[in-house]
Amino acid sequence: MIDWLLLAQRPIERPYVGIGLGLGMICIFSFVVLLSALWIWALVDAIRNPRLSDNQRIIWVVVILVTHILGAIIYLAAGRQGDRGRGM
Repeated sequence: MIDWLLLAQRPIERPYVGIGLGLGMICIFSFVVLLSALWIWALVDAIRNPRLSDNQRIIWVVVILVTHILGAIIYLAAGRQGDRGRGM
């Protein structure tokens, strides 16, 4: 009876995960850093873009701050030129 109790108290050995977990973490970390850099770049560009009017600048900054990376991607794809860049 005591032998079974001793066996039940042994720690469970975990399988070796290996390099896959470390490599995956590096990839995820790199992806997060790239997305953060893209977000910061879009935010700074929206603030400093001379082609945007003051109202457009405020709207784009709010959109980028509220929607994070999605707003940054939309701004970089559509909003960088502003009205002055489209010939209006």
